Amino acid sequence: MKKIVSILIGAVFLFSGCLYLKPSPSYQKTIIDALGREVKLSNEPSKIIIIGKQAPMLMNFMYLFETADKKLLALEKRSQSADEFLRMIDTNIDKKFKLERGAGAEQIVPLNPDMVILKTSMRDTIGKPLEDLSIPVVYVEFENIDQIYRDLKIFADILNEAQRGEELVSSYQMYYQEIQNKLNTNATEKPTVLILQAETEDQKYIFKVPAANWLQTDMVEQAGGIAVWKEANQAGGWSEVNMEQISNWNADLIYIVNYQGQAPELVEKLMNDEIWKNLNAVKDNRIYAFAFDFLSWDQPDPRWILGYSWMAFRQNPQSISVTDIQNLIKEYYKNFFNLGESVIGEKINPMVTDYLN
Repeated sequence: MKKIVSILIGAVFLFSGCLYLKPSPSYQKTIIDALGREVKLSNEPSKIIIIGKQAPMLMNFMYLFETADKKLLALEKRSQSADEFLRMIDTNIDKKFKLERGAGAEQIVPLNPDMVILKTSMRDTIGKPLEDLSIPVVYVEFENIDQIYRDLKIFADILNEAQRGEELVSSYQMYYQEIQNKLNTNATEKPTVLILQAETEDQKYIFKVPAANWLQTDMVEQAGGIAVWKEANQAGGWSEVNMEQISNWNADLIYIVNYQGQAPELVEKLMNDEIWKNLNAVKDNRIYAFAFDFLSWDQPDPRWILGYSWMAFRQNPQSISVTDIQNLIKEYYKNFFNLGESVIGEKINPMVTDYLN
């Protein structure tokens, strides 16, 4: 039976591959992706699949564009809360094809997509098998602010929405500059800051710090803080750290990140932990659950500007007010996702209120 299934899958691959060898003379376009590759298109991409690592965040970036709802063909099952947000901005999202988590070529090829979009880190595992079948694959990164601006323009090129791409980048830069203008960037004394992804396992805490070149590090520094872990994690990825290292850093301010939305509960436990009570951030009541609505705001997601602004508020409460952040949240969801004030008030604000106290 397994042999028969393998033959059938192989036949589908071959047939689908043949489809991509018949270019249409009416459409010719080249996309330059995050790896600097030239991806030549002979069909306008109207059936797009986004899969793999950080797929929900990549889809959120795509939904900043007006034609995303019509061109997204399928989505991968990754995060329930992320799916809830997609349902809010696309009422037809449940009608799209659903792919299993970790979907590979065997699930993708039968859908006959015009394009697959992946993170650069997914090339070896998912991308190359699709490339070998002549399916156009475009790679993006979105790992820091500069890459976000570049990759938004890649999406704009794919979707033929160049003007929207320019508007999005300009809007991000405007909101970013507004926060920068409120900060005292020449301050001689900057707060030391520590970001920890926190989880519990077997009644023990597991803490990790982000990579030096990742968005989280970038945001801390751009918001006027000193990222105390930066030199310790130059290699990349989340790196586990122990309590001794956390105590040695003894940061002025600590952010706790949890991608299941449990950061507030973890902060409460840490505040009452006898060891943690010795840390400056706990003594000064400056340990915070990282802001979260449907996803955590520290991630390479369209919400990064909210995360950056919220951090700037936490690190510079004398310069940036709660009202500044509340106004930004309303403007952001209206201008970026076209949500009305009533929806923002009913769906978004209740989720973020506690993070502004």
